[in-house]
Amino acid sequence: MKNEIAPVKNIQRLSELAIELRERPANQPGIATVTGESGVGKSTGLTWLTSTKIDACYVRAMQVWSPSSMLATIARELDVDPANQLAKTCERIVQELARTGRTLLVDEADYVVDNVRLINTLRDLHDMSTVPLVLVGMSDFAKKLRARIDQKQFTGRVAFELEFAPLDLADMRTLVKSVAEIEIDDELLKALFDQSKGITRLACVGLGRIEAFAKKVDARAVTAKMWGDRPLNAVTSAGRTKAAA
Repeated sequence: MKNEIAPVKNIQRLSELAIELRERPANQPGIATVTGESGVGKSTGLTWLTSTKIDACYVRAMQVWSPSSMLATIARELDVDPANQLAKTCERIVQELARTGRTLLVDEADYVVDNVRLINTLRDLHDMSTVPLVLVGMSDFAKKLRARIDQKQFTGRVAFELEFAPLDLADMRTLVKSVAEIEIDDELLKALFDQSKGITRLACVGLGRIEAFAKKVDARAVTAKMWGDRPLNAVTSAGRTKAAA
């Protein structure tokens, strides 16, 4: 498959979000949440976003994070030397974010939603630097955040919310057109859509299998008749799709 980003609706909306964050009024909060189920393309979208649309400080949250380890991770990404005191490290990070205007992007943010100190520290970094803060998590992340009574100061600053949805059939056509190195007929494309249930990761697994088959039989195009009843995703004997795990 081609190493291309398909301009599906999720990617289009992510681009719009980046523009809104960048062009928001100076007095408007700049915290955004990006949510979605596993496999819908969030990570791919973030890679595209940080390489083409925004200059971001990207960090991946971990379950073992404390305020100290979180700040150390952010400082390292910004090439800032951590200080002996957390408050000093925070000040240095704020100064660098304010100087560069880099968006602070926290992936796997589900790990921070239940930790008051982590959330409050991120809010401090946003408030003091005024740069956008984007938190990326699973579908229920934003709901869990809003449900926390002790986080009203944070949720009141969330001005943008984007949920990555499964691909629709039009998106599937766009994906195949953008990344496939062979042609597949409409019947096989619809089968790929049905079996992947619009999950980008599973669609790419299936498309990779079709391309491997095409290479094996030396074909430039594959039809549903040629494909037959072969599975489009790796399935265990119990019927669970491995690629979704």
